[in-house]
Amino acid sequence: MAAALGSIASLSLDGGCHAWACDDCLVFVGAHCGRLAGIELRSCAGIGARGIEALAAGCAAKSLVSLGMHSCGDIGSGACLSGLTRLSSLRLSWATQVTSAGLAPLAPCLRVLQLHGCEAIDDGICTRLQQVEELSLAYTAVKDAGLALLASRSLRLRALTLACQQYNNFSCAWTTDAGEAAFCAARPDVALARVT
Repeated sequence: MAAALGSIASLSLDGGCHAWACDDCLVFVGAHCGRLAGIELRSCAGIGARGIEALAAGCAAKSLVSLGMHSCGDIGSGACLSGLTRLSSLRLSWATQVTSAGLAPLAPCLRVLQLHGCEAIDDGICTRLQQVEELSLAYTAVKDAGLALLASRSLRLRALTLACQQYNNFSCAWTTDAGEAAFCAARPDVALARVT
């Protein structure tokens, strides 16, 4: 059994799994899945900071390059992710307490960063994304100043997703049409998409 677990390269907990998935699952995964390269977690309310810290402390931290957490438990500011130093792809959605400062240790190394609905993310994240190629800031608190920082500092950026302003019922998504136009003028090489 231990040998089989040690060879797992990817793990997805979603659909029917969310009812039983908890931090203890990630404690087990962190201890036994030394070749794990990617984890996708969806609607796992029982998985939060303790589970992520266990991954970072376990053997999985040496191999994990991709993590997706969508509508999961509380991971606080996101500082619990800092031990996952090999991550190049981080996808969070509706992790509303995650902050730019919490992600600061990881941000410079990420090539893919999706922060859909992470309402506490602000312009500060835009100063740290030198390697990012694909970025989603839909429904965050990033403003036009953040877009200007991205245009000048994130030179590898090729795709940017923002929230659509029209029919937006959320309290976040603070970029303006003028700010987006200025970004597009400065960076015509970046594909800009909008989500509702």
